[in-house]
Amino acid sequence: MRQEAKRLVTKILRDYPNLSEEIRKRENELMNPIREVDTNVGGGRAQNHPWTYHDNIVITIDEDKLIRTLKREQHVIDDCLDEAGDETVKIIKNVYMKKHPDTIKGLISQNKLWCGTTKAYKLRDQFIEEVAKRLGLAFY
Repeated sequence: MRQEAKRLVTKILRDYPNLSEEIRKRENELMNPIREVDTNVGGGRAQNHPWTYHDNIVITIDEDKLIRTLKREQHVIDDCLDEAGDETVKIIKNVYMKKHPDTIKGLISQNKLWCGTTKAYKLRDQFIEEVAKRLGLAFY
């Protein structure tokens, strides 16, 4: 796997705890757009067209690329964590998803992992490769 893909997946894993909040913020931005004040008082367009604000909001949220991308990333990581073993989940959550992350060697020295250093790095790399493959980032 190329280093660019690996770096991108690790960045996505570090952002994973905040994905729900980012999705909610983006939906809120789309539901409450900033509207310009009409300075053309008395002239201009006809104002008697049907008001389809809610229809437009639903369509906008469904078609928004950022929301789709964030939801896809969240879904892929959830699936990979569900399919991964206990040791892999401990590694990923402690190294990438904590506010103050640990290192793999630190986890092993604290006896939080029941495998060796080489095996731990191999489990981490397999997880990152699987996430990259499912996101379509595994270019070689």
